[in-house]
Amino acid sequence: MKAAICRAFGKPETLAIEDWPRPEARAGEVVVRVRAAGVNYADIVVIAGRYQMKIEPPFVPGMEIAGEIASLGPGVQEWQVGDRVAGLIDGGGYAEYVATSTERLFRMPQGLSFAVAAGTFSNYVTSYGALNWRARLAKGETVLVLGGAGGVGLAAIAVARQAGARVIGAASSAERCALMSSLGAHEAIDYGSASLRDRVAELTGKRGADVIIDPVGGEMGGLALRCVAWSGRIVTLGFPAGGVPSYPANILLVKNAAALGMFFGSYLRHAPGLVREAVSSIQAALVDGSLPTYRIEAFPLAALADVLGELDGRRFTGKAIITP
Repeated sequence: MKAAICRAFGKPETLAIEDWPRPEARAGEVVVRVRAAGVNYADIVVIAGRYQMKIEPPFVPGMEIAGEIASLGPGVQEWQVGDRVAGLIDGGGYAEYVATSTERLFRMPQGLSFAVAAGTFSNYVTSYGALNWRARLAKGETVLVLGGAGGVGLAAIAVARQAGARVIGAASSAERCALMSSLGAHEAIDYGSASLRDRVAELTGKRGADVIIDPVGGEMGGLALRCVAWSGRIVTLGFPAGGVPSYPANILLVKNAAALGMFFGSYLRHAPGLVREAVSSIQAALVDGSLPTYRIEAFPLAALADVLGELDGRRFTGKAIITP
């Protein structure tokens, strides 16, 4: 089968598309014919050898998949060949076939395409968890979403809007602001031409945002804490801007605020039932239209390195998927 191979840690351009042995399912596993694989910033970190769970080369990256079960391993009874599944796995998704534990797979409802399943799975569940499990978002609160034109940002805007929050999206251009507004942001801030802190103060009557979702990190993540309301919460999801934000404890103290982290992968291990409830709810909402689908663009496996490069440079809006 064809697969994207990481033979040494480095930049995305070091990936090679090569023949790779088709995997076989072990006990408790299935082999999935991958129809779509979501492209995530975490893949860039994995390829560079900087991810929380390090995989030694050579290996096939790719964590987010949708497809059909092609074969069953010993002891697997709850699944059948041909079942449509989506999931977040440890790796191997950028290939025609991948073997994975059934614990990492979720049934896809009729009416949900492979592209949408792979293009929304991690973004929507991560955003749902950040807003509900970590920030405990309440109806009527104000949510500020940084990097609002990226996949996670757009998902957070849609989930917060559905929950009855007032949503302020923040991005770096007028074009990105228009995209955020189309997904439900009540207001959009172009921090490329205006002060984030000043605009949030203006839009909230100097009160600030009750919840701040930060999938960006870097300098902007640190500045965002200045926008938090009294008893507010800031949730960090990652650092694609390049640096880990610093949150001064005096601001947390004076505002009785909380700085929280959200690593979705740990919920798969520690609270799988919570994840399954969220996935079921999100997939149903995507099918009935109560949650919108943002722009999802499909690329062939051969284009993976270029797509990851665009993502690393923060030049991509919406979500990219690979169709092996």
